[in-house]
Amino acid sequence: MTSFVDRRSELAEIQRLVSTARLVTLTGTPGVGKTRLALRAAAGLGRRLPDGAWLVELAEIRDDALVADAVAQALRVHHLVDRSPLDAVREFFRDRRALLILDGCEHLAQGCAELVGTLLRDVETARILTTSREALAVGDERVFVVAPLGLSNGAPGRNGTPVAAAHLFADRASAVSPHFALTTENAQLVNAICHRLDGLPLAIELAATRLRVLSVEHLMHRLDDRFAVLDAGHRTGARHQRTLRATVDWSFDLCTPQEQAMWARLSVFVGRFDLAAAAYVCAVDGVDPESVFGVLDGLVAKSILQVRTQAGQVRYWLLDTLRQYGAQRLRATDTQATVRRRHADWYLDLVERAEREWFGPEQISWLARMQAEWANIRAALEFHLSSGDAELGARLAGALWFYWTNSGPTNEAGYWLDRVLALDTKPSALRAKALWVAGYVAIVRNERDRAADWLAQARPMAAQFGDRLLEAWIVGRQQSMATIQGEFDRGMALGEEALRLFEEAGESDGAGAALVHTTTATIGMFRGDVGATTAASNRAQAICRAHGERWIQAFTLANLGRLAWMRGEAEQAIELTREMIRLRRGGPQPAALLPALEQMSWATEAAGQHRRAATLQGALHQLRRTFAIPVNTKVPAVYLLDPTQSCERRTRLALGERAYTNAFRRGTRIPIEDIATFALGEKAKPDQRTVGPQLTRRELQVAHLVAEGLSNREIASRLTISTRTAESHIEHLLGKLGLNSRAQIAAWVAHSLQDRPTPPTS
Repeated sequence: MTSFVDRRSELAEIQRLVSTARLVTLTGTPGVGKTRLALRAAAGLGRRLPDGAWLVELAEIRDDALVADAVAQALRVHHLVDRSPLDAVREFFRDRRALLILDGCEHLAQGCAELVGTLLRDVETARILTTSREALAVGDERVFVVAPLGLSNGAPGRNGTPVAAAHLFADRASAVSPHFALTTENAQLVNAICHRLDGLPLAIELAATRLRVLSVEHLMHRLDDRFAVLDAGHRTGARHQRTLRATVDWSFDLCTPQEQAMWARLSVFVGRFDLAAAAYVCAVDGVDPESVFGVLDGLVAKSILQVRTQAGQVRYWLLDTLRQYGAQRLRATDTQATVRRRHADWYLDLVERAEREWFGPEQISWLARMQAEWANIRAALEFHLSSGDAELGARLAGALWFYWTNSGPTNEAGYWLDRVLALDTKPSALRAKALWVAGYVAIVRNERDRAADWLAQARPMAAQFGDRLLEAWIVGRQQSMATIQGEFDRGMALGEEALRLFEEAGESDGAGAALVHTTTATIGMFRGDVGATTAASNRAQAICRAHGERWIQAFTLANLGRLAWMRGEAEQAIELTREMIRLRRGGPQPAALLPALEQMSWATEAAGQHRRAATLQGALHQLRRTFAIPVNTKVPAVYLLDPTQSCERRTRLALGERAYTNAFRRGTRIPIEDIATFALGEKAKPDQRTVGPQLTRRELQVAHLVAEGLSNREIASRLTISTRTAESHIEHLLGKLGLNSRAQIAAWVAHSLQDRPTPPTS
């Protein structure tokens, strides 16, 4: 992380621009530090952004059509129905004083320009900061050109020396060579090195890692030899790009042949990956999978590959500039097609295994895994469809149904399924499954006409190819459609038919049958039929419990709890809803708890617990605001009735305006991650109440100092601890917050802690 010494004037100017202009774009050559400056500027805006800053990293996206989806996913509003991703984003920023940071727009200029233009036009409070190699050319865009560190007209070692660049060099050098220190004896040489590297942060960081095996003097001589061709000419943007390229070339040349090949092959990964994926994908051309770890370790030691341990899992990634370089190297080999195919095969196999195993005790883990691997799964989909492989594209898209319909990006699901269905229109069992998945996704998005059409096409095709199990799944979703439309008799008949088909296919105790029983229970609940609801719910729960499943089981409890509430059995409704919340807690989408929490607010109001009900209503208001969810969002089946507003009116009347307002406000102050804890009547731990994830006081101090742009050594000095201890605190921060970089810590501080005082450091 660059120390921002001598970038204070740049930061101040960027912050001034963001405070006065609605769109600011930071431009500059690759590796100059645009992202770090953007995040540091956002972190420093503090109270001027009471609703925080939101970072969207666009390097993983390759299609302009998916820009709005990427933003919606970053804001965690991609799961909302009845709205396009653009509408969800627009609603999210309406009435918010927040900053949207779009990082890396250059390869998606049109998509970014359209999104930005729409937000600026439709949302009066929208404020946007982008990073790009080129301006977006939108409206009143203010462009700030990010210069390299410390460049001036002065020669190295005089008054114009690149102080910030030297400090960055020293910080990175001491990380690989603990005995290195910036002294009066080596300062001029270090400044000369930074001057030679044009003050480009990424180039400086790569060069500094060479001090593991070279002295400062030898490093300077090697740079002189390497960069002699660059001495002519002015320091133009093209020159800076050549400087960075030459530095990366040098890093590549210093790698072993095995490391060079690995670097190139790893470029097929988009975002993070694990050792197992790397071992499979890169084991071509005689490479032993068992040797991959040693080669990865070498690339980590050379600062080419980034590594992070998170939730006990080791994940690797290449910085985007180095990934693009690796991709150029891979294109020059004869293994590119093989490596890309192996990458797509690995993620197809992973998704198909997840599809087989998600209905079980590892359900939440699989959903979280799919979310973590989504960028690479998306790349695999693109590979299959771009290469015209309709069969494998349909297999991968079809296998993703459980992720897309539970917590995944449903609008993006529609994008991929439309492409799959357009690629090959010949009838087949795979096409029938893709049609069924498209219909299921459309149900989740409340697109009833599309859902009915896809399912109507799918069923005869499944029957044509004798796929009884697929036909059962299709009929089960047609039962859901009938239920949503209030056609309860037809829904019951379709449910019986689906169960018969599941029985014939030997799957009467699987996920499909459990869903049919749950929908049958929903019909019983709407009819007020206690016996039918209880019997169907018990059958569904027996299947789910036998498999250790949680998600569908929670739906059955929703039916039973709502029925108890409708019958005036408030205490029973509270107990059933508590169990529903316990099953749903810990999933990848906090907003998925909303229906259970709403149901709890109704039940507590009915039980006469009016203050508690009002506090829950305040917490739900905050949850809806956080994820831009309107009160009357239409969602499938079990959530068709929504007495939330009438419940709030009764609670207000029971308490009186003043008491209700006080209790409601208490609810709005409950951290999102603690709402379920409150609803269950549990006590949050002190650390949880204070900062969300359980951060210690020292970790909070370190988080704020990282956001200020301090290096590890500077943090250690400020807190009077060792550099290694500072590094350890940062590792713990990244793991607890689920982040991958110091830049993301800065963004988290800007978003989550802007209203909290900085803990004193002494």
